[in-house]
Amino acid sequence: MVTQLIESYATLPESFKGFSKTAEIRISADGKYLYCSNRGHDSITRYAIDAEDGRLNLLGCSPCEGSTPRNFIIDPSDTFLFCANSASNAVTVFYLDQLSGDLVPAGTEIPIGRPMCMVFFQA
Repeated sequence: MVTQLIESYATLPESFKGFSKTAEIRISADGKYLYCSNRGHDSITRYAIDAEDGRLNLLGCSPCEGSTPRNFIIDPSDTFLFCANSASNAVTVFYLDQLSGDLVPAGTEIPIGRPMCMVFFQA
């Protein structure tokens, strides 16, 4: 199998001059949006996925409401995004706008020591 780079995408605003690295990439269950966390910039970048060719269209970059987002997860209903902010010892919660891909802070913060990884478990 040969892998070929088609395009590359920045995950940070051009104005950001500090150090940052990506940590997690997730695609919404409906396949319309791609989300990427940025450690250092402390944000989640949002892209729309073109249904025909799979290329990305940058929608914007949202603060993750915490520090050092290591992992985030989208609930199975595509309603919420939970972000594990390891340096601020909390998981922050966002509503996912299914029409625009935007993240809307839910105003909920779950205190937990150095969250690193999250999964949904269905019994």
